[in-house]
Amino acid sequence: MTHEPVEVERLLALLWAAADSVLELSDEDVRAELAELGERSGPSVGEIIAAQLKKTQPATPIDSGSDAEPPTAPVRAAAPASERGTAKSPTVSREAAVSVTEGELRALLEKGMSLSHAQQRLLFTDPPTRERFLALRHQHAAYVQTPAGPAIAEMRTRIAAAGPLDDKFERPLAGGTLRINPVGIGKQVYVVFSFDDPAVATRVLILDRARDERIERVDLPLPDAGEIVLIKDLAVPAEAALVDMLRDPSTSGVFLR
Repeated sequence: MTHEPVEVERLLALLWAAADSVLELSDEDVRAELAELGERSGPSVGEIIAAQLKKTQPATPIDSGSDAEPPTAPVRAAAPASERGTAKSPTVSREAAVSVTEGELRALLEKGMSLSHAQQRLLFTDPPTRERFLALRHQHAAYVQTPAGPAIAEMRTRIAAAGPLDDKFERPLAGGTLRINPVGIGKQVYVVFSFDDPAVATRVLILDRARDERIERVDLPLPDAGEIVLIKDLAVPAEAALVDMLRDPSTSGVFLR
């Protein structure tokens, strides 16, 4: 005699249910069942199982030709957590998710919108983003007249090391000079950008330092006869960090119009 797989699965499920039904019987129920069986003339094992199956027979019979899902066996106790596999959610590289759009770069240069450190890092580590940033910075650059002709007003990187913070500091610019001198009050210093071209027009300085992947935007007052004067307090961490970038020979900068 052969059985279809679905019929076999149904019978197994019913056997589980029968077993659970027996387990749920109380001691008195078991004694009553045994007494009743003792009065019978030796029922066969098949008759006993058939009786249990009849108790757990589903109300709606399952047609072997239908699409209905066969009943499943009761769910047993779950395995200990140490034996179960831990589902791992897919991880996304944080760096891969970071991006800088051209609109964000324009907002940085034109409106002073800040970028996160991860976005700033991308300006140094991702060549296409770096090229787009440099191209836009060049488009917004201010120009000064030099003996050799018009040139971008910029501060180039240098090989020489910077001196101590309390010393007078001087650094060449394209068509001008940067000087940092003590004010004489506390830790305040003058930061003076002097251009040979009195007609220079710039309101922003974009600083760029590769060693810590940092971009800094500095708002400037209008030049007065080619000179821009700032006062910074080295006791203020943010202002001290800015002066450090200006003194650092590895820092470059471009003045924007």
